[in-house]
Amino acid sequence: MSGREKIKCVVDTDAGTDDAQAIAMLLASPRVDVLGFTTVHGNTNTKQVCVNLLKLLRVLNREDIPIFLGAETSLLGDVKESGDFHGTDGLGDMKDIEPVDITKIRTETATEALSRISKENEGDLTLIAIGPLTNVATAIRRDSGFGSRLKQCYIMGGNYYGKGNSKNICAEFNFFCDPEAANIVLNQLSCPITLVGMEVCFDNPFTWDMHKSLRGIDTNTGRFFKLMEQDIIRKWPSYIPCDEYAVGALLNPKGIIRNSKEVFASVELKGEHTRGQMVIDWYEVLHKKPNVTIVTESSSEALCEMIKTAMEEKSII
Repeated sequence: MSGREKIKCVVDTDAGTDDAQAIAMLLASPRVDVLGFTTVHGNTNTKQVCVNLLKLLRVLNREDIPIFLGAETSLLGDVKESGDFHGTDGLGDMKDIEPVDITKIRTETATEALSRISKENEGDLTLIAIGPLTNVATAIRRDSGFGSRLKQCYIMGGNYYGKGNSKNICAEFNFFCDPEAANIVLNQLSCPITLVGMEVCFDNPFTWDMHKSLRGIDTNTGRFFKLMEQDIIRKWPSYIPCDEYAVGALLNPKGIIRNSKEVFASVELKGEHTRGQMVIDWYEVLHKKPNVTIVTESSSEALCEMIKTAMEEKSII
């Protein structure tokens, strides 16, 4: 991607703390034109995701970007408990924050917006999916041409070590929240997919010194993120950016991506213990064409510098 190329994108998000920082990175780049945000269940409920985005966009002076309400449950109608890792509201339960105007949320649904925006920007739209993939899967099912109109898609989700987390045995959270949706997206989204899985995030955490350097930045943006984390950070054994790596891979692929591999990936739906786990055909046993480029190694140092630039309210070029 050339340094002058404009990136038109839509962000599908469940607006947790890492989503917020990833979005701040996107909006710090003059090369990016965010055409809308679609909200999805995950770190918190979908309506709260809208509230979180309104809070964030107010701080970033980008309340002009439309927000569209999306799926409140998985395709099968269930909602996974997210715990309080990001706070009960998904954004650190910040106190003393001025209420936002929820009437700014658009009446058009997330899937309607995804379909419309893809038609208006056919061949030139990047989808950034940093939450459960319910909205994206629904768009694929309702609009057969949706995926083919996209230029590319960046996903934070899935795993390939077969290790889950405290909520499940073998699956990453976004895929675990809606395995059917993840399976549909990987197998039916007919555009190039770059995927950042859980392992590359967990294998490349920030040191606490790196984190301290970010939270010591005295700007409106810096103070907002410090306030966002102050009541929840004590719960974190380490500081692991996730969605930020996906956005970093889009904005600065040569700096962020140290290694990647084109593979065929799908999602396990029937396993007693492995439901939601991403399955990769490393040895081409299935003889299927690769459907994703999976990032396997990343640079935490390069990512930290990008986040620092965003916190300083400077431009990421």
